[in-house]
Amino acid sequence: MNYPKRGLSIDIGNEKIKIVDYVRNKDTIKIGHSLLIDTPENAISDGVISGVTDIGDVISAALREKGIKTKDVIFTVASSKIITREVDLPDLPVKKLNTLIRMNADEYFPVNLAEYTLDYRIIDRVDHGEGMQAKVNLVAALSTLMDGYVELAESLNLRVRGIDYGGNSIINFASHLDIEDTYMLLDLGSDSTMVTVMSKKVVKFNRNLVYGTKVINTSIQNHFGVDLKEAMKIAAEQSLLTYEPETNDFLSNDVSSALNQILNGVSRLMDYYASRNKDSIEHIYIVGGGTGINGIAAYVERYFNMTCTILSENPRVVASDDNYAKNSVYYANAIGAIYSEMNLLPIHVLNKDKLKVSKRLKIELALLAFALVAVAVYLPYMGLRNLEKEKESLLAEIEEKQIAEVVLEDYNRTMTSLAFHESIMTTSSSSTEIMADLLEKMEAEIPTSVSYLTMNNSEEGILISCIASDKLTMVNFITILKNMTLNDEPVFSQVYVPSFNEVEGSTAGNSYYAFSIACDYVVQEVAQ
Repeated sequence: MNYPKRGLSIDIGNEKIKIVDYVRNKDTIKIGHSLLIDTPENAISDGVISGVTDIGDVISAALREKGIKTKDVIFTVASSKIITREVDLPDLPVKKLNTLIRMNADEYFPVNLAEYTLDYRIIDRVDHGEGMQAKVNLVAALSTLMDGYVELAESLNLRVRGIDYGGNSIINFASHLDIEDTYMLLDLGSDSTMVTVMSKKVVKFNRNLVYGTKVINTSIQNHFGVDLKEAMKIAAEQSLLTYEPETNDFLSNDVSSALNQILNGVSRLMDYYASRNKDSIEHIYIVGGGTGINGIAAYVERYFNMTCTILSENPRVVASDDNYAKNSVYYANAIGAIYSEMNLLPIHVLNKDKLKVSKRLKIELALLAFALVAVAVYLPYMGLRNLEKEKESLLAEIEEKQIAEVVLEDYNRTMTSLAFHESIMTTSSSSTEIMADLLEKMEAEIPTSVSYLTMNNSEEGILISCIASDKLTMVNFITILKNMTLNDEPVFSQVYVPSFNEVEGSTAGNSYYAFSIACDYVVQEVAQ
């Protein structure tokens, strides 16, 4: 899904909060306001928000000061709690590829997927001689990590429309630059360093190093006894990076060694990339807060013996405030997230939004029905012609609302049916002959409030991983499967639940149930 064409894009780091108030028109992004705010101390670590109130207060004050009224918001998040995998899959249509990925997700991620939100992006298509293959970057994000951003948005009275992975954001940023060469882009963050290799605007490599510039600022803080803000100022003003160890003082040794640790990690990733790709890296660009360290571009250039440039311009961005031009290197992820089609919002949040729409329609229908009753009470006082006109108008309104509700219900039912349909058809080549009939039967009887995570089909039966909003829905679904018949014959010999657990949502009392159902086919006797 695409994110809103107008909104706020927010990137919360350990040291700085980056916010852009944007309007997107195709590939062009117009920025009305850009904000660079100091992150409250100890409010976030490794992408995990621990100080929702503290962060909410500083963001709210900054938005209020600038008079920003925009209500839709997206976030970009980098964290070690986000798992990525790169896999080669058949180049299928999007819907079939989506089904294939979700059915086999447990093979890519050895975790309890009920606790994660899964999404992906196709990064390239290649021909290995056996047909086209899609190179797919899979992303699994811990739902409790994302819940913190949902809670933050709610505290700010903002509508969270999407959450992007930081690695995906930087790829989007790079793919919209007018650079055709093969180059490496380093996003120098406080907790981590994102390493991306692009060639002809196509991503060839993307990894997140768990080394960041935080250790450099910590060394300066300890040496001078200052706070983080003052340490960053010293790093920007003083030349602490030197190449000759014998001439370094104690502090310069610490700072240079800390940066060397980061660059050593980058070097190993470059070797890994070179062993699998024929296109050599020709240039290095750097963005992020680490670019503020005095002399860092020259140091990186000398370390790798390759031209290094601080990337401060983006031809796709038009900004009307001076702050963006002065601090553009900070906003790469916030800009990249605007282009994203990846969304790591937890499924219970997406379902809650759908439920709000449904409830609103029902309330409107109830109000219309009440209005109709009121008209009926005052019939004796109305002229016949006015009565008929009013009646026709009200009936038309009710019909429109009923149609809207039916369309919504049909949409939810169709989406669930489609997901299931794709799951079955993808595996039908190795399934039993009853699958086509079983598909139609289950499409007709599946509860719309059940969401599927994965589905594995074999000759022996089906294993389905699901999420339900409550226990009653779960029990009803199991009962439907147990009683399912085709041609008056039972389909499954037994239906049982191998695993079940309750998962807490982002707010108190907002939980859902993650469970798996194993259904064994009835063994058909072969006629003699």
